[in-house]
Amino acid sequence: MAKETGNQQLEVGGGLRFGGAGGNPGNPPESNGFAIFSLGGRYFTSDADTSPYLGGGLTWSYLSLWLPGEGFSGNGSGLGGYIDAGVQILRTHKTHLAFGARLDLPCFNLTNSNSYLGAGTPAPAPTNVYYAPLSFELRITL
Repeated sequence: MAKETGNQQLEVGGGLRFGGAGGNPGNPPESNGFAIFSLGGRYFTSDADTSPYLGGGLTWSYLSLWLPGEGFSGNGSGLGGYIDAGVQILRTHKTHLAFGARLDLPCFNLTNSNSYLGAGTPAPAPTNVYYAPLSFELRITL
């Protein structure tokens, strides 16, 4: 959900973003997941029909990461921030289309809850991992 200002160069809004990925049969099943609620804004470089933008804001995130080859399995939640950039087209129309990338920057580490690689072998796994999800988007604003 977003609201543009009168000159169409500023936009403020909030959103919910979630995602995840997993391995495939040929590779170890590394996986990650996230759910992120955010409030922020974007600055468009012009009020033309096509314009690049830069944005940022505050987030509350739940993050999960599993790296079986490294013996790490952890999750965490808390506050953070994000930065994003991209291009929006059809800005002078009711419906907008945007292509962009976003980097979420949590203010917390994920703590390892896995103490074994498997078969009872102790893992020399890291105890904390900083995980910053990078996501790409195709966004339609109605």
